[in-house]
Amino acid sequence: KEFYFPFFITTVRVLFTLLALEILRNLKLINLSVLTLEESQSFLWPTICYIIQVTTSLGAMKGMSIPLYTSIKRCGPLINMVLSIILLKKKKPSWLSQVSVILAAIGCVISGTGELTVNYRGYVNATVSLLSKSFYFTLVEAQDYGVLKFIQLLCYNSLPILLFMSWFTDELNQAFSFIQSSDLQFLTLFVLTVVIGSCLVYVEFLCITLTSALTVSILGTIRSLCQIILGFFLVEGAPSNTLFLLGIGLNFFGGLLYLTEKLLLKSKYRYQYACFRNFFVRHDL
Repeated sequence: KEFYFPFFITTVRVLFTLLALEILRNLKLINLSVLTLEESQSFLWPTICYIIQVTTSLGAMKGMSIPLYTSIKRCGPLINMVLSIILLKKKKPSWLSQVSVILAAIGCVISGTGELTVNYRGYVNATVSLLSKSFYFTLVEAQDYGVLKFIQLLCYNSLPILLFMSWFTDELNQAFSFIQSSDLQFLTLFVLTVVIGSCLVYVEFLCITLTSALTVSILGTIRSLCQIILGFFLVEGAPSNTLFLLGIGLNFFGGLLYLTEKLLLKSKYRYQYACFRNFFVRHDL
């Protein structure tokens, strides 16, 4: 029997994160102020986008293969780039950054056409999940809070909704019944899943505050490659045709190109790279 209770798992992870923050705050081990109503209201839209993303991503993963779902998510950098220009009023990225993001998006389209069995409901869920996560990342970047405050706001705002969804879908009763009859090995894996999930949320917010929503989306390309490789071995029916593999390759290459440019701009060769890039811009190449 499978332990497929996604709302329950997400609820437990959020509850664990919130309790950990409050314990550390009361012990004065972290610098975190008490949440105010004004702060909670200011983070309302990111929370709504987060809940939509969680709900639709679960539906997408249930209706389509993990490799295909993760390849569709790689359109996120393109949407984040557009949103950063429209909502955050940022200037356009360099031409190389734009090319890398477009390559990743083209790879997404190619890998999608390489799917042999089309699940339209899964595609709709994946698309809505993609859009809501892009808005979520962009809205978080627009806020001026610290990493721990971001996590505190997200946990407090989303916990009541997640609890309701767990109760409404009857996952609470089913999950508790499953846990009561489970062994020590399962309980250990469940606790590790919750702890690792909380750590990943912290790392995600940290990356957004230190870099940008676009960079975090691009970094997801590398992570998705690992998910896709695991999906080929762990999930039955994972697509492996030529178009799908070509699309995955373009996704990966686009992300690698973007990260390479960022590293060059921060390296000792940044002056040489800037001269090289400006040469192409001046000559419209």
